Amino acid sequence: EMVCWPLKAIYTYALLIGCYFIVQGIIQIVMGIRAAKYNLPHDGTAFGVLSLILGILAVVAFVKNQELTTIYWALFMGISLGISIIFTAIFDIKTAFLLKKDPQSNWVIILVLGIITLILGISMMSIPFTGALAETIMIGIIMIVFGVVSLIDSIFLKTQSNKYENAVKRQAEDVSDFINKN
Repeated sequence: EMVCWPLKAIYTYALLIGCYFIVQGIIQIVMGIRAAKYNLPHDGTAFGVLSLILGILAVVAFVKNQELTTIYWALFMGISLGISIIFTAIFDIKTAFLLKKDPQSNWVIILVLGIITLILGISMMSIPFTGALAETIMIGIIMIVFGVVSLIDSIFLKTQSNKYENAVKRQAEDVSDFINKN
C-alpha cells in the first residue's frame, strides 16, 4: 500500500511506526536489564529508551492531532526510522568487529550488511522534506530492503551463535570427561 497508494497509507503507517517503536523500546530495555543481570554486554538500552519515547510521542500525536499534515508525518517517519536503522547498523558493525577475532566467522559479510544498513538509515534522514508522496514511497522501498538485510544478518548471526554454543558444549564435555577419569 505504501508504494502504490502512499497518501492513503501515510497516516496508518505513522501510527504503526509509533506502536512498533513502543514494542521495540520495551524489548531493548528488557534485554538490557537481562544482560546487566548476567554481566553481558548490551548497547541497546539507550536505543530502547529512545524508541519508547518516539513511539509514545507518535501515538499520542496521532491520537490527539490527526489533522497534522502529511509533511509532518513524513518528517517524523524519515527521522525516527532513520534513527532506528542507524542504531541497528551501529550494533551490526560493532558485532562484526567482535566476530573478527574468530577466524571462522562471517564478520566481513556482517560488516558489509551493517554498512549498507547505515547508508539506508542516513538516506532516510536526509530526505524528509521531499514531500509526503515521495517520502512514503521511499520508506516502503527502504523498509523492504532493510527487512531483507536484517533477515540475512540474523541468519549469519544465528550461525555464529550456534558455532560458539557447540564449541562451549564440547569443551564442557571434555572437562567433565577429564574430571571423571581422574
